[in-house]
Amino acid sequence: RIGEDEDDEVSSPESEQMILLHNLALAVLANSLEIIEHPERYESSEDEKPGARPRLRTEDSSNIAKSFLGESQQLSKKELLATLIGELGNASAKPHNATLSAKCLGSLFRSADEAKRRAKELGAKTVVSTALDVGVKTHVKLETECQKVLRALETQTENE
Repeated sequence: RIGEDEDDEVSSPESEQMILLHNLALAVLANSLEIIEHPERYESSEDEKPGARPRLRTEDSSNIAKSFLGESQQLSKKELLATLIGELGNASAKPHNATLSAKCLGSLFRSADEAKRRAKELGAKTVVSTALDVGVKTHVKLETECQKVLRALETQTENE
């Protein structure tokens, strides 16, 4: 499960299933955060019935991202940013999971300055740079996502 230590050895079909579910959970989270970050990409008038009213968006991406981070911590008693940064720190062993974590972090950083500030406190820049090195050597998608995360971290927040 996300945020828990995993044995490097896969010892049973249940362990293999948990690894698969862990990866799928990261993919779902990455896709969900992308929709929060870029809702305009997913609004389509083709799918709507004639005469239907357009859907209202009641909050902006920043408020949704902040609420999501707070509620996820209340539910799991773990900080999602720290968990995602930890997953990214395991890039050499699990580059695909690290790529998905980088996608999540990038969306959160671009959506909420608060997430960016907290990640800086957690030392995210060092972890992302290390994962970028792994990506350069072994995994082009990891490299690309880490570059995006670094750019997001380097942009100024409103209060800086």
